Amino acid sequence: MRGFRDTVAADVLGRLESAGLVNDSLALESYLHARGGRLGRERVRRELAARGFDRALVDDALGDRDEDSERDLLRRHLRSKARQLAGLDPVRHKRRLFAALSRLGFPRSMIFDEMGEEEG
Repeated sequence: MRGFRDTVAADVLGRLESAGLVNDSLALESYLHARGGRLGRERVRRELAARGFDRALVDDALGDRDEDSERDLLRRHLRSKARQLAGLDPVRHKRRLFAALSRLGFPRSMIFDEMGEEEG
């Protein structure tokens, strides 16, 4: 922790944990409830890693989300973004749509599959 000796920070954190005031599982559950339902698995994984969550804990939490629910979420975003980008020439439309879905954390292969179905 910035501005504090490591021993002091570890001592305070230990006391908070023993009092039940620091709980990674509850914090992770709260994050997933707030943002996890709108983002692809990879984006959620990146954001949680950036916040310092344990990878095994994150993998466990994301294990509940199956490929079908991820694909359904992707389709909802695809329809919404496609409407927002209507009017662009087809090449620009496809490029921006792909970029937007990638930023949301969906796998490239899944995006390609769904964009092909959407346009076909």
